[in-house]
Amino acid sequence: MAPSRGTLVLLEGVAALTNGELLVTGDEHRIWVRDKEGEELRYIEVTGAEEADETTKGLTVDSLGRIIVTIGHQIFVLSPSGEVLLKFGEKGEGQQNLGSILQLDVNSSNQIIVSDYDNGNVKVFDPEGHHLFTCELPHDSEAGESNHPTSVMADSEDNIIVVDIGTGNVSMFSPDGKFIRHVLTRENKELWCPIALALTNEGHLFVSDALDIKLFSASI
Repeated sequence: MAPSRGTLVLLEGVAALTNGELLVTGDEHRIWVRDKEGEELRYIEVTGAEEADETTKGLTVDSLGRIIVTIGHQIFVLSPSGEVLLKFGEKGEGQQNLGSILQLDVNSSNQIIVSDYDNGNVKVFDPEGHHLFTCELPHDSEAGESNHPTSVMADSEDNIIVVDIGTGNVSMFSPDGKFIRHVLTRENKELWCPIALALTNEGHLFVSDALDIKLFSASI
């Protein structure tokens, strides 16, 4: 279905299809499709969500062309045309459970990497939605820190890079979930309130930090 002109969407996530069309989340249970110039073409209605008041949020496209999107605590895997192929996610605080504020990415094996704000960790699932492992984020409890990851991505070597607004750190984990190091920290006055990140092909790291977008050229 094509939208009417002037439709406003509270942007939550953006991803690109293999044909260059852009996907945008944040409007009820819809994913808007735009052309390369940003003009709205149509929307995909995601069906089967348990949390009616939540919107589409986390968004990525895997190497098979599948669209992966979150609504509340659920993760939906869609065909390029928008058919729901798979949905998974149980609400709760267990190792395999999910909260309602999720962002995600995929690695080269199409494993689904999910940052879970409410539960303060990162969970990794196989392409069929089976839980593989959980990354526990480091924090200083004596300093009153708590973990609230807001963004996650996989780099070219499948390392997992996480933005944690709770501690102000950008941290790296190995492909199997072992903590490697902090890439950027609030303690070193590099960041204050990091929310999201993107990595260029040249290895530059863009981080949205409060009202700023910061560029770091450090090797990660």
